[in-house]
Amino acid sequence: MASITATMTAENVAIAMAGISRLADAVCAEDPRTRRQRCSDACFALLSGTAFECLCGREECPAVIPEAGTVPPAAAAVMVHVVCDERTYAAAEEAAAAERVAAQERAAAQERAAAQERAAAQAFSTEPPPAAEASESRGGVQQCVADGEPAESPAAEPSTAESSTPESSTVGGGLVVGAAASDANVAAGQSDTGDAPAPAGSAAFIFGQGVVSDVQAFGLITRPDAVVRRLIGPHAVVGPDGGIEVSATAPGNPYRPSSVLDRFVRIRDGWTVTPGEDRSAMSAEVDHVAEFDHRNPGAGGATVPDNLNAKSRFAHLLKTFGVGWLDEQYRDADGRLRTEFLTPEGMVILGNPFTLEDLFPGLARIRFRAPPTPAPDEATPAESARILHPTRRMSRVEAKHARRRQERERNKRRREAQEHREARERREAEQSGG
Repeated sequence: MASITATMTAENVAIAMAGISRLADAVCAEDPRTRRQRCSDACFALLSGTAFECLCGREECPAVIPEAGTVPPAAAAVMVHVVCDERTYAAAEEAAAAERVAAQERAAAQERAAAQERAAAQAFSTEPPPAAEASESRGGVQQCVADGEPAESPAAEPSTAESSTPESSTVGGGLVVGAAASDANVAAGQSDTGDAPAPAGSAAFIFGQGVVSDVQAFGLITRPDAVVRRLIGPHAVVGPDGGIEVSATAPGNPYRPSSVLDRFVRIRDGWTVTPGEDRSAMSAEVDHVAEFDHRNPGAGGATVPDNLNAKSRFAHLLKTFGVGWLDEQYRDADGRLRTEFLTPEGMVILGNPFTLEDLFPGLARIRFRAPPTPAPDEATPAESARILHPTRRMSRVEAKHARRRQERERNKRRREAQEHREARERREAEQSGG
């Protein structure tokens, strides 16, 4: 066995892996290979241009395998999520606008140079002059060169006259114009990209890959197939302190987060918060940390940023239906968002030590307006009968949620006591040192 490694930009890695995964998943459910084995075979098929086949062995296999050299489905787009701040986006737009203007100027200069070359070429006759007109033709060549001299004057203008070749340079004046134009292009290119400082920006983040530089972010934003979406629309009202207030929930539904809050949580977390996972937050599920009480929303579990985080489907189901699994999310004394996970054995596992709030401090400008707390739902006649003649004081789900609220309250008191103890120790250390 052997291995092959390719180093490329993060967005190209995401696109390549998406193509390999899509081809590997094109087989039917009866294929005996593991997913890693299928991905290995799919990678070889794409690199070598050979066919990728399902190995189920059935004559009527339902798998739709594409032809060699294609990725199924052929018209599908690979989506790579990239997030940056306003400064980086504005700098990229400015650089793209300057590049468009420079490209238009180069195209115009190229057209002028091509027109001058055509004029210089038409000034000479390719037919051999008659012997009787040799003297006149000798003078005619001198006249043509003289006519071609004005074509040398625009040589100082930047142009893209790259079509000038040694063969075409035999035309009087053509090589001079082309060579001068090429030199001017080199100089212009150095002054545009090498000498001039790059637009100011900050780092960006590619979901599923990690942090990238502002230069790479510029290239991603200015790609022709890039779709730019603002987290906050251009019509948002900005307060006197620079804050932007938006709704936290969907209209008429205090449980479902608004589209802005959903994207905000994914951008803030970057990755899923469950320890040991490296899944992108864009492919995860946004979950309430403290369970939302549908019968009495005021009892807890509000739909606010600090009570939401990104989990994989497995971790979400494990927390919802598992026994003894509990996660907490809170702000520490420094205002940083922290997560903790409690296992059924009583172990406390700390979550990710950072969020993208460190990379994008502008997220702190967004403030979510919590919906008014609705009144508890009125019991239906059937529920009234159950309440009058109950078989249980509360349902199993309600009992589990009540136990979790109690556990979170105990953990909160434990953290507060620890913070007070650490603060007291710091004060005593400062006093003894003073």
